[in-house]
Amino acid sequence: MMLMQCFSKKLYSVTPRVLHIAPHLFQLVSRKNRTVCQELQNGNWIRSLRTRITTSVQIQEFVALWFRIQEVQLTPDVQDSIVWRWTADGNYSTRSAYNIQFLGSHCKFQADLIWKARAENKCKIHAWLLMHDKILTADNLQKRGWPHHEHYVLRNGPLETGLHISLLCPFAKVV
Repeated sequence: MMLMQCFSKKLYSVTPRVLHIAPHLFQLVSRKNRTVCQELQNGNWIRSLRTRITTSVQIQEFVALWFRIQEVQLTPDVQDSIVWRWTADGNYSTRSAYNIQFLGSHCKFQADLIWKARAENKCKIHAWLLMHDKILTADNLQKRGWPHHEHYVLRNGPLETGLHISLLCPFAKVV
């Protein structure tokens, strides 16, 4: 068989790595340089773990891994293929690798939620300005070099920000 992936680090056709599926079982594996093919033949992977599993967590991971492995079908004499799952055509590109670095690090702002809200237009405009950090608070005045107070006027606290005067300020909470 042409499959040359390391069994204990990756499992062919099972998307998450074995290390992530069963981290406690991964610690028990002594020979981490075996291929998937070598370990799946005649249940070798089961025999190597049989005497080492001692906790209920390891048993749970073993059962979860067992179900995933049952779905694996290796085909002899077939060359492996690599598919880049972050593009529609399955081919790697530097652009897709760069974009995937930021996946999940921030969510896209959905402006339509503000404009579709059942509220007065002045409230919608205020929310829009707040989300884009355009309210002329002391921190924004300072960025522009305009005259401003060095501290929060109502409570003699730190420099005022849009977030503070809209949500965090005790005075704003009462109003």
